[in-house]
Amino acid sequence: MGIAVGLFVAASQFFLQAKACDTRTLPKEYVDFLSKELSKDGITFEAAASLNDEKILYYEKRGRYCYNIGVPLMLIGLGVVVISYSILVGLIVLGVSVLLELYQYHIIP
Repeated sequence: MGIAVGLFVAASQFFLQAKACDTRTLPKEYVDFLSKELSKDGITFEAAASLNDEKILYYEKRGRYCYNIGVPLMLIGLGVVVISYSILVGLIVLGVSVLLELYQYHIIP
């Protein structure tokens, strides 16, 4: 379960970093200011924003990867903890959680 928590923390950091790189949702005043500042260096705002779009996709992909690995690990850990108290209840919890994950990923209709 500790590894799952670590992956969730890493995923949240990647998602926050992706949000920090997002220039498409800035208010108009900030866009105008940045356009003026970037034009001094000969760079357009759209060119700078497209570079940030690549960073956003990079961090979002890493965040999704960490999150998608962390969820099954957490469910397995939960199953192991519950199985130590009651095998039947643990298997039910583990089975239902795995089925719900498969349903979420559209593997089960």
